[in-house]
Amino acid sequence: MAVTHSSSHRILIFDSGIGGLSVLRSAYARFPLHQYHYLADNAYWPYGPKSANDIQQRLKSLFRHIDIEAHYDIIVIACNTASTSALGYLRQHFNIPFIGVVPAIKPAAVLSQTKTIALLATQTTVSGQYVKTLEKDFASDCQLLNFALPELVELSEHYIQYQDTDYLQQALQPVIQRIKQHPQAHNIDSFILGCTHFPLLKEQLSLAWQADVHWVDSGDAIAQRINQISHAISSQLNPHRVLTTAATSPTLFATNNTASILDLWLPYFNFSGIQQAQLIENVR
Repeated sequence: MAVTHSSSHRILIFDSGIGGLSVLRSAYARFPLHQYHYLADNAYWPYGPKSANDIQQRLKSLFRHIDIEAHYDIIVIACNTASTSALGYLRQHFNIPFIGVVPAIKPAAVLSQTKTIALLATQTTVSGQYVKTLEKDFASDCQLLNFALPELVELSEHYIQYQDTDYLQQALQPVIQRIKQHPQAHNIDSFILGCTHFPLLKEQLSLAWQADVHWVDSGDAIAQRINQISHAISSQLNPHRVLTTAATSPTLFATNNTASILDLWLPYFNFSGIQQAQLIENVR
């Protein structure tokens, strides 16, 4: 099937777990005509503690295994850790548009009145060179406070699975207290949710923080980028890629189905037209 001149394209949203659901929600709300698929590499989850090289090799193997160039028009790496570690590498190895997710430092800096902003992310993201570059380019007039909070990834996965608000609020208290112990915590007026899992906890984080601040993520920016690339594909007079497979129904893929996780997750994806799930096995 050739890439057609239309506003509708086949898009794969990728994350290490269910965190990319926040990006899918933003994309579908703005541009529902696309056909969205979702891939969770939960067999290799969490990505946060892993090295950039390990993440690069894993993604290359996984994407070759499912043959992304034959099946999709656009790949969204809806994982901050994977984006900051492997986006350039993936673009070198695959002939397909990739959209990455980077911490929303620029919009947070614009919103901030106190010029004290906080980045909540994984250790790999907060310690990476990409964040330093974003800070230099877009937040040089701000004080950026970095907090590595990998426990929020686990809490978001737990919350989606069990919807236990009482447990979540209790578990968030030590996280909030750790942030408040920073000498400049009282000046923070903008929080950057620098992992796509974290927007799933935005409401609960706001309740736990108990102050009027901005909670900023990249969902809307990613949706807009999907639209831009979609238009660029549609406007090509001689598309250079050909999708070799016929269209399939929107699908939720995962690399691990322990505890029937696909059955537990699937209802959260129905809004986007994803009503079937499939396990991907034997990735090498």
